Amino acid sequence: MPEIDPIQSMLDRTETERTDLDAKLKDKPLLLFFIGQKASGKGTRSKLLQKAFPDHFEQISAGDLARELQQRLSEEDIEKVADELAEHFPENISREEIHEMLEPFVELEGSRLKATEVILALIKKALADTPEKSIILDGFPRSPEQVENALELIDHFEQEGYYPLFVNVDTPYEVRDARMRHRRVCPICQNSKNITLWPSTKFDYDPDSGEVFMLCDEENCELVRMVAKDYDDQGAEAMKDRDQITQDLVDHLHEHHPEYTVSIKNAIPEENVDQYEPHDLTEVTNLEWDPEKKEVVVSTEPWVLEDEEGKKYYSGNPETWVVDFIKELHKHYED
Repeated sequence: MPEIDPIQSMLDRTETERTDLDAKLKDKPLLLFFIGQKASGKGTRSKLLQKAFPDHFEQISAGDLARELQQRLSEEDIEKVADELAEHFPENISREEIHEMLEPFVELEGSRLKATEVILALIKKALADTPEKSIILDGFPRSPEQVENALELIDHFEQEGYYPLFVNVDTPYEVRDARMRHRRVCPICQNSKNITLWPSTKFDYDPDSGEVFMLCDEENCELVRMVAKDYDDQGAEAMKDRDQITQDLVDHLHEHHPEYTVSIKNAIPEENVDQYEPHDLTEVTNLEWDPEKKEVVVSTEPWVLEDEEGKKYYSGNPETWVVDFIKELHKHYED
């Protein structure tokens, strides 16, 4: 039996909706605010959505914009950057005030940049540079306090004919925790894999530690041992404060702006699993060293978890989430 391509399966199952949406997105492009907790898989789903609609979507990351700004300010005159961004700030903010807002970006690390006014101006500029394209905006808003700023963007782009939507990538804690704890990175090419969920194709065994480990199988890279990143062994627990802020944001959006908000859960209840194909379900990879054969034995099984009430559910693959989202998106446009 031929191996099923999950991306092609995703495309096949959404062909009707995608054909209809293709025409509608030309007249009314989307402005999607992708929201999710750490390791929820926003980036992967964004890329799959771009594959589903190759002529429509551009992804903009607020975090990347901030890091790019920091890099520019290390190479260019701050006055030049301020002049370039000025038109994307409110008219009542002077050039001197913009200059002052940019100064902290010269020193702080990208992950610590929180100046909402500057981030908002960077986003407006990025959106202006991608006219008539549907946009996936990742990393903004980051808190309930920034929702009003997001609504400013919505008000402007609704007038330009865009359809706005906050999209919560709702991924269970256990899934996010495993993604972080079992992530491994190639020290040469920085390719990232997960040793229990989406491993590489090459493995080896360390007799000193008794550990089976992955080798980077990325094209044009070496078969080097992939290693854990700092703090990943703490899992999702290390991000609980940040995750709570995200949860507060999602709750705020559902309560105060339900017309703009949709949550797609990356979990399939046990009673509904027969509605899905086997390749829709996340498989857990088990790696064991066979001392007699002197090789790594690989086995897989569907990933079954339990919620706080003891109800079982299956983790779904990213393509499965995108199928559900496209169908939900089609309903929104129909309404």
